[in-house]
Amino acid sequence: MDTGCTNFVDVVISGRREAMHLAPVIHALRKEYSTLVRVITIATRDHDLNIVLNSLDIVPDVQWRIRGTDNESGIYFGEILLLLGELWNSQRPNWLLSFGHSSFTFSCAFSAFQNSVAIAHLCDANTLLSRCRNSDHDSQIRKSINAIADLHFTACGRVKNTLINEGIDENRIYAVGSPIADSGRLISQSLLFNKDTDELFPSAIQPCWHLIKNSKIVLFELNNLRSQQEMSEEFLRSIESALGDHKIVFLDPSEGANLRLSSRVIRLARVNHLQRCLLLSRASCAVSDSIETLDESSAFGTRGILLQSNTDRFDLVSAGWVTLASNFLEGVSKQIASIARESATKNRTTKPFEALGSTSTGASARIAQALTIQRDESVQKLRTSLPLQRAQ
Repeated sequence: MDTGCTNFVDVVISGRREAMHLAPVIHALRKEYSTLVRVITIATRDHDLNIVLNSLDIVPDVQWRIRGTDNESGIYFGEILLLLGELWNSQRPNWLLSFGHSSFTFSCAFSAFQNSVAIAHLCDANTLLSRCRNSDHDSQIRKSINAIADLHFTACGRVKNTLINEGIDENRIYAVGSPIADSGRLISQSLLFNKDTDELFPSAIQPCWHLIKNSKIVLFELNNLRSQQEMSEEFLRSIESALGDHKIVFLDPSEGANLRLSSRVIRLARVNHLQRCLLLSRASCAVSDSIETLDESSAFGTRGILLQSNTDRFDLVSAGWVTLASNFLEGVSKQIASIARESATKNRTTKPFEALGSTSTGASARIAQALTIQRDESVQKLRTSLPLQRAQ
């Protein structure tokens, strides 16, 4: 690989969620700023990763498999440090572009820190604002990544304020929005709307697919068993009555879910990446107890209802992508019907990524621009010690 260009960025990906956020930035760097980007994949248990990358028009330059399948283990951490250290001894980039607050992300960031590679970090707003506050381990991982990163990119102002309150220099934080919307455009245009959708569904679930492929659908993805158990017959009947011609599709419900299946209430189990993206793009409304699901549905232009009374992702709520609903029976069916009716009248076509020129105001383009500008200004930071307490 020729690394003689003015800006050289490494991106390390181990799973679907990272790929969905980082792929648009990779395209923006290459297309708009002629940046050399080396994509490194580290596969453990995510066998779907190559399919995900292919749908995003990304081909890995380096592919590794590691022995440490438990991402909290010393083997996992040590192998990532060793592999990246050896690679960067021969071809050291200007930047490592990372995403999220997992142990995997910390392993990559710490290796970059050790090898004097500048770190540009995309904060995962969903984990930073909610999960990490409830776990000492996750909080320490997040704060460690934040402490050694040179630049921070956030999806919303609330995340930026959180970083500032934790002592991060405001001048190193960019509130750019979420690049996942550009992933939705990539997948929708390049794959899903130009392919025989029957090919995406194997024979085992073809009957279910044929029931819904020509129908309007409302998509449910409930990760919490309690949420699934609250799916009473009364609630499902109220939705069926309010929706009229829509079918109700549940993604991967557990065996303990109280689902009354019928010709209009359908269960799809073990849905893969492409099937999931197709269903999200086709849905009139998405309903979930997870903000991550609705963050992704918004990338495909689908509004959603979050079955919670509150969320830290006010950016999604204020933009109209997410509506809050904490009680199943008090008006949720009416909210679903209202969103579904609005969806039926809107234009669901999406622009291809290639239509986003250098004047694009999308998050991915803004991140690419910031990396280019900061590269020219030669970002430097004293790296003699970590401003953290060691874990006891």
